[in-house]
Amino acid sequence: MRIAYSPAARTDLARMRLDYEARAGLRIADELVGRIACTLQDVVGNHPTAGRARPELDHDIRSFPIVPYVAFYRIARSRVIVVRVLHGRRDIHPPIVSFLAAV
Repeated sequence: MRIAYSPAARTDLARMRLDYEARAGLRIADELVGRIACTLQDVVGNHPTAGRARPELDHDIRSFPIVPYVAFYRIARSRVIVVRVLHGRRDIHPPIVSFLAAV
């Protein structure tokens, strides 16, 4: 399946890249974002149900860890829509549904 990114997920990745670029340099930042994109395409794109169902967040949200981050996504008819990519230490609880459901 094709991977699509919501505006919020694109913003998450852009912020992540800027943060890593400031702390570790451009090469490391590019490698991290590239690793996340490749993992999503290779694993989630080919096996959409590989991620864990997250009914506590929303009925159709799944998550897949890409340490130290977690990608949250929905399975659509012909694609996987990545709705957020958040740090794994972030407190993920039902109020985040408003961020996920808006996509």
